[in-house]
Amino acid sequence: MSEVAKITPAEVQAPAPAQQDGTGALISMIERAARDPSVDIDKMERLYQMHIAAEARRAKVFYLAALADMQPELPVVDKRGEIDRSKRDDKGQRQAAKATKYAKWEDVVEAITPILAKHGFALSFRIKQEARVEVAAVLGHKAGHCEETSMSLPIDDSGAKNNMQGWGSSVSYGKRYTAFALLNIVARGEDDDGQAGGEKPATATLDEIEKLIADTGVKKVDVLAHYSVEALDDLTGKQRDEIKTRLTAKLAHVRKANARG
Repeated sequence: MSEVAKITPAEVQAPAPAQQDGTGALISMIERAARDPSVDIDKMERLYQMHIAAEARRAKVFYLAALADMQPELPVVDKRGEIDRSKRDDKGQRQAAKATKYAKWEDVVEAITPILAKHGFALSFRIKQEARVEVAAVLGHKAGHCEETSMSLPIDDSGAKNNMQGWGSSVSYGKRYTAFALLNIVARGEDDDGQAGGEKPATATLDEIEKLIADTGVKKVDVLAHYSVEALDDLTGKQRDEIKTRLTAKLAHVRKANARG
């Protein structure tokens, strides 16, 4: 049985004293060495680094144990938000289009915050804004260990957003996406590839789109952000065909440019 599996939920809620896992003995050794004038600074430094490494290992064990206990309680979040994809034609008439569903960030926060707190976790974010916006999610545990993931996003220019609304939308998307990645959360919707309401199903397959993304060098995260979805699976049939057409044209342009030399 692994070291993580041996730790009970009670121990995760209230970590055992350091003396029980050998850390206390190491601290005592360092204290004795500090009082001994014959011990040089280099040896003291090595002892201190051993102590730091032992504490870090111990904190990670508690983090992993708490995460394993928490994950069965994390919810599947419903996609209650909708992005209106309708556009106006040359005559000013609005052309209906199937809305893209997404999980609202406020719904995600409401669903996960009590569960995170129960198991000693806190979720925070760092945001850096330059030409693009970078969102980093940090999942920390009260025992002292944390894990993080980040993503870089373009400004969301879909719909009629102004510049500030576009940045806000990108930040919200980044928070949602990075939190889902850290916690392995799934968003549930009713997307049927556009077959409801008479929309034709996609002719483009996900494998084709994945290959085109790789061949053109386009960042998948930019494609997802453009359509405000968490995964390629969430694209409607119309969106899959649209992105396939765009990427195919881009690939032809890239190949033509390479041929010239």
